[in-house]
Amino acid sequence: REGAQQPSMPKAERRNAPRFDPTARPAQGDDGAAAARASAFGAKEADPHRLAQRLRQLQYGYNTLGYARYAKLVTKSRRGPEHPRTPDRFRVMSKRAWEGLVRKWRRQLHD
Repeated sequence: REGAQQPSMPKAERRNAPRFDPTARPAQGDDGAAAARASAFGAKEADPHRLAQRLRQLQYGYNTLGYARYAKLVTKSRRGPEHPRTPDRFRVMSKRAWEGLVRKWRRQLHD
């Protein structure tokens, strides 16, 4: 065909060529690893929407009968490391990690 562009390499080589280079450096804007490093150094979450969503989830936990019963039975002065701790909403973590902490906290409130 006239005008058709020829491939830069034969078809068999293209089929076997790797789709990505595992040794390639991450893109400049890749913030996944940066967020992990930031959380290791005590960085605080700054996204106002994420903080509002996290506060809302904590409010649901505080508004349960389990929390009311727990707060009545175990005063703040008597709480130790074995008692449920409210997750730190300012800590940098993924959504999945946050939801796991909230789920664990809410379950502990009912034990």
